[in-house]
Amino acid sequence: MDKREFSHLKAYLWRWSLWLRLRDSLTGMVWGAAVGLGVGLALALSARLWPWLPTGEVMTLAGLLTGAGAVLGTVTPWLRPRPLRRLAWLLDRRLGLAERLTTAWEIRRRRLRTTPTLARLQLADALRAARAVDIRSRLPLRAPRRGALLFLTLAVALAVSLYLPNPQDEVLRRRAAVAAAIEEQIAALEETRAEVAQAEGLTEAEREALLQALDEAIATLDESPTTPEEAVAALSEA
Repeated sequence: MDKREFSHLKAYLWRWSLWLRLRDSLTGMVWGAAVGLGVGLALALSARLWPWLPTGEVMTLAGLLTGAGAVLGTVTPWLRPRPLRRLAWLLDRRLGLAERLTTAWEIRRRRLRTTPTLARLQLADALRAARAVDIRSRLPLRAPRRGALLFLTLAVALAVSLYLPNPQDEVLRRRAAVAAAIEEQIAALEETRAEVAQAEGLTEAEREALLQALDEAIATLDESPTTPEEAVAALSEA
Protein backbone atom coordinates (compact mmCIF):
# COMPACT_ATOMS: atom_id res chain seq x y z
CA MET A 1 0.00 0.00 0.00
CA ASP A 2 1.37 3.45 -1.00
CA LYS A 3 2.49 5.33 2.14
CA ARG A 4 1.93 8.75 0.58
CA GLU A 5 -1.61 7.94 -0.46
CA PHE A 6 -2.37 6.54 2.97
CA SER A 7 -0.98 9.73 4.56
CA HIS A 8 -3.44 11.69 2.37
CA LEU A 9 -6.24 9.52 3.69
CA LYS A 10 -5.06 10.08 7.27
CA ALA A 11 -5.10 13.83 6.66
CA TYR A 12 -8.76 13.58 5.70
CA LEU A 13 -9.45 11.55 8.84
CA TRP A 14 -7.80 14.07 11.17
CA ARG A 15 -9.50 17.07 9.53
CA TRP A 16 -12.85 15.34 9.80
CA SER A 17 -12.04 14.41 13.38
CA LEU A 18 -11.75 18.11 14.28
CA TRP A 19 -15.12 18.78 12.67
CA LEU A 20 -16.69 15.86 14.56
CA ARG A 21 -15.29 17.13 17.85
CA LEU A 22 -16.67 20.59 17.09
CA ARG A 23 -20.12 19.11 16.42
CA ASP A 24 -19.89 16.94 19.52
CA SER A 25 -18.89 20.02 21.55
CA LEU A 26 -22.02 21.86 20.43
CA THR A 27 -24.15 18.83 21.26
CA GLY A 28 -22.43 18.38 24.61
CA MET A 29 -22.82 22.05 25.46
CA VAL A 30 -26.59 21.95 24.88
CA TRP A 31 -27.12 18.70 26.79
CA GLY A 32 -24.73 19.74 29.58
CA ALA A 33 -26.53 23.05 30.01
CA ALA A 34 -29.87 21.22 30.07
CA VAL A 35 -28.64 18.85 32.79
CA GLY A 36 -27.33 21.75 34.88
CA LEU A 37 -30.60 23.60 34.40
CA GLY A 38 -32.52 20.48 35.44
CA VAL A 39 -30.55 20.28 38.68
CA GLY A 40 -31.22 23.98 39.24
CA LEU A 41 -34.94 23.41 38.74
CA ALA A 42 -34.85 20.56 41.26
CA LEU A 43 -33.23 22.91 43.79
CA ALA A 44 -35.86 25.57 43.09
CA LEU A 45 -38.71 23.11 43.63
CA SER A 46 -37.18 21.74 46.84
CA ALA A 47 -36.73 25.33 48.10
CA ARG A 48 -40.48 25.81 47.67
CA LEU A 49 -41.19 22.73 49.79
CA TRP A 50 -38.67 23.28 52.60
CA PRO A 51 -37.20 26.52 54.00
CA TRP A 52 -33.53 25.91 53.32
CA LEU A 53 -32.48 28.09 50.37
CA PRO A 54 -33.65 31.63 49.49
CA THR A 55 -34.78 32.40 45.95
CA GLY A 56 -31.79 34.63 45.24
CA GLU A 57 -29.35 31.84 46.04
CA VAL A 58 -31.39 29.36 44.00
CA MET A 59 -31.09 31.67 41.00
CA THR A 60 -27.32 31.97 41.47
CA LEU A 61 -26.82 28.22 41.88
CA ALA A 62 -29.00 27.45 38.86
CA GLY A 63 -26.90 29.81 36.74
CA LEU A 64 -23.64 28.30 37.98
CA LEU A 65 -24.87 24.74 37.40
CA THR A 66 -26.06 25.58 33.91
CA GLY A 67 -22.75 27.22 33.03
CA ALA A 68 -20.74 24.35 34.52
CA GLY A 69 -22.78 21.79 32.60
CA ALA A 70 -22.31 23.71 29.36
CA VAL A 71 -18.54 24.02 29.86
CA LEU A 72 -18.17 20.36 30.79
CA GLY A 73 -20.20 19.26 27.78
CA THR A 74 -18.14 21.50 25.50
CA VAL A 75 -14.74 20.38 26.75
CA THR A 76 -15.35 16.63 27.12
CA PRO A 77 -15.25 15.75 23.37
CA TRP A 78 -11.81 17.35 23.07
CA LEU A 79 -10.43 15.38 26.03
CA ARG A 80 -11.74 12.00 24.97
CA PRO A 81 -9.12 9.98 23.02
CA ARG A 82 -10.18 8.76 19.59
CA PRO A 83 -7.81 6.17 18.03
CA LEU A 84 -7.45 6.12 14.25
CA ARG A 85 -9.31 2.84 13.82
CA ARG A 86 -12.21 4.07 15.94
CA LEU A 87 -12.22 7.32 13.96
CA ALA A 88 -12.30 5.47 10.63
CA TRP A 89 -15.17 3.27 11.81
CA LEU A 90 -17.10 6.27 13.11
CA LEU A 91 -16.67 8.27 9.91
CA ASP A 92 -17.66 5.28 7.77
CA ARG A 93 -20.93 5.13 9.65
CA ARG A 94 -21.69 8.84 9.73
CA LEU A 95 -20.69 9.53 6.13
CA GLY A 96 -22.05 6.34 4.60
CA LEU A 97 -18.67 5.25 3.18
CA ALA A 98 -19.46 1.53 3.33
CA GLU A 99 -16.45 0.58 5.48
CA ARG A 100 -13.94 2.02 2.98
CA LEU A 101 -11.94 3.89 5.63
CA THR A 102 -11.95 1.01 8.09
CA THR A 103 -10.87 -1.46 5.41
CA ALA A 104 -8.00 0.79 4.31
CA TRP A 105 -6.81 1.04 7.90
CA GLU A 106 -7.08 -2.74 8.44
CA ILE A 107 -5.04 -3.42 5.30
CA ARG A 108 -2.45 -0.82 6.29
CA ARG A 109 -2.05 -2.39 9.73
CA ARG A 110 -1.90 -5.86 8.12
CA ARG A 111 -4.95 -6.98 10.04
CA LEU A 112 -6.64 -7.78 6.76
CA ARG A 113 -4.66 -9.88 4.28
CA THR A 114 -4.90 -9.10 0.56
CA THR A 115 -2.73 -8.76 -2.54
CA PRO A 116 -0.73 -5.57 -3.18
CA THR A 117 -2.84 -4.85 -6.26
CA LEU A 118 -6.12 -5.12 -4.36
CA ALA A 119 -4.67 -3.04 -1.53
CA ARG A 120 -3.76 -0.21 -3.94
CA LEU A 121 -7.18 -0.38 -5.59
CA GLN A 122 -8.95 -0.32 -2.25
CA LEU A 123 -6.91 2.67 -1.04
CA ALA A 124 -7.56 4.54 -4.28
CA ASP A 125 -11.28 3.84 -3.91
CA ALA A 126 -11.23 5.10 -0.30
CA LEU A 127 -9.43 8.29 -1.37
CA ARG A 128 -11.92 8.93 -4.18
CA ALA A 129 -14.78 8.51 -1.74
CA ALA A 130 -13.08 10.83 0.77
CA ARG A 131 -12.48 13.56 -1.83
CA ALA A 132 -16.15 13.45 -2.79
CA VAL A 133 -17.29 14.15 0.77
CA ASP A 134 -18.34 17.67 1.79
CA ILE A 135 -18.17 17.21 5.54
CA ARG A 136 -19.94 20.50 6.35
CA SER A 137 -23.00 19.66 4.30
CA ARG A 138 -23.07 15.98 5.26
CA LEU A 139 -22.65 16.71 8.96
CA PRO A 140 -23.82 20.31 9.48
CA LEU A 141 -22.97 22.18 12.66
CA ARG A 142 -26.24 22.55 14.55
CA ALA A 143 -27.63 22.05 18.02
CA PRO A 144 -29.55 18.83 18.78
CA ARG A 145 -33.28 19.45 18.59
CA ARG A 146 -34.23 17.34 21.57
CA GLY A 147 -31.53 18.88 23.73
CA ALA A 148 -32.51 22.41 22.73
CA LEU A 149 -36.19 21.68 23.34
CA LEU A 150 -35.42 20.20 26.76
CA PHE A 151 -33.28 23.22 27.64
CA LEU A 152 -36.02 25.67 26.67
CA THR A 153 -38.65 23.70 28.60
CA LEU A 154 -36.51 23.60 31.74
CA ALA A 155 -35.63 27.29 31.38
CA VAL A 156 -39.31 28.26 31.24
CA ALA A 157 -40.13 26.02 34.22
CA LEU A 158 -37.26 27.48 36.25
CA ALA A 159 -38.23 31.05 35.35
CA VAL A 160 -41.81 30.43 36.49
CA SER A 161 -40.60 28.80 39.72
CA LEU A 162 -38.36 31.78 40.49
CA TYR A 163 -40.96 34.38 39.49
CA LEU A 164 -43.82 33.06 41.62
CA PRO A 165 -43.67 34.11 45.30
CA ASN A 166 -42.08 31.46 47.49
CA PRO A 167 -43.71 31.21 50.96
CA GLN A 168 -40.53 29.66 52.34
CA ASP A 169 -38.67 32.93 51.77
CA GLU A 170 -40.78 34.55 54.51
CA VAL A 171 -39.93 31.68 56.86
CA LEU A 172 -36.24 32.19 56.14
CA ARG A 173 -36.53 35.95 56.70
CA ARG A 174 -38.22 35.40 60.07
CA ARG A 175 -35.52 32.95 61.08
CA ALA A 176 -32.80 35.40 60.07
CA ALA A 177 -34.47 38.23 62.02
CA VAL A 178 -34.80 36.08 65.13
CA ALA A 179 -31.20 34.90 64.84
CA ALA A 180 -30.02 38.51 64.57
CA ALA A 181 -32.09 39.47 67.63
CA ILE A 182 -30.63 36.58 69.60
CA GLU A 183 -27.07 37.56 68.66
CA GLU A 184 -27.78 41.14 69.70
CA GLN A 185 -29.27 40.02 73.02
CA ILE A 186 -26.33 37.71 73.73
CA ALA A 187 -23.91 40.58 73.08
CA ALA A 188 -25.87 42.82 75.47
CA LEU A 189 -25.92 40.13 78.18
CA GLU A 190 -22.20 39.51 77.83
CA GLU A 191 -21.56 43.24 78.18
CA THR A 192 -23.77 43.33 81.29
CA ARG A 193 -21.93 40.31 82.71
CA ALA A 194 -18.61 42.10 82.28
CA GLU A 195 -19.99 45.14 84.08
CA VAL A 196 -21.35 43.00 86.95
CA ALA A 197 -18.03 41.22 87.30
CA GLN A 198 -16.28 44.58 87.78
CA ALA A 199 -19.07 46.36 89.69
CA GLU A 200 -18.36 47.73 93.14
CA GLY A 201 -20.78 47.73 96.03
CA LEU A 202 -21.95 44.13 95.52
CA THR A 203 -21.41 41.37 98.00
CA GLU A 204 -19.72 38.25 96.71
CA ALA A 205 -22.99 36.32 97.04
CA GLU A 206 -24.91 38.95 95.08
CA ARG A 207 -22.21 39.00 92.38
CA GLU A 208 -22.26 35.21 92.05
CA ALA A 209 -26.07 35.13 91.88
CA LEU A 210 -26.16 37.79 89.15
CA LEU A 211 -23.36 36.17 87.15
CA GLN A 212 -25.07 32.78 87.37
CA ALA A 213 -28.37 34.26 86.17
CA LEU A 214 -26.63 35.99 83.27
CA ASP A 215 -24.73 32.81 82.35
CA GLU A 216 -27.96 30.84 82.32
CA ALA A 217 -29.64 33.44 80.12
CA ILE A 218 -26.72 33.43 77.68
CA ALA A 219 -26.71 29.62 77.61
CA THR A 220 -30.45 29.56 76.92
CA LEU A 221 -30.05 31.90 73.96
CA ASP A 222 -26.93 30.12 72.75
CA GLU A 223 -28.73 26.80 72.38
CA SER A 224 -29.90 27.91 68.89
CA PRO A 225 -33.68 27.38 69.08
CA THR A 226 -34.99 25.42 66.11
CA THR A 227 -38.26 27.32 65.62
CA PRO A 228 -39.23 31.01 65.80
CA GLU A 229 -41.56 30.24 68.72
CA GLU A 230 -38.71 28.69 70.71
CA ALA A 231 -36.51 31.65 69.87
CA VAL A 232 -39.11 34.16 71.07
CA ALA A 233 -39.53 32.18 74.29
CA ALA A 234 -35.76 32.18 74.82
CA LEU A 235 -35.61 35.94 74.28
CA SER A 236 -38.44 36.45 76.77
CA GLU A 237 -36.64 34.38 79.39
CA ALA A 238 -33.44 36.34 78.81
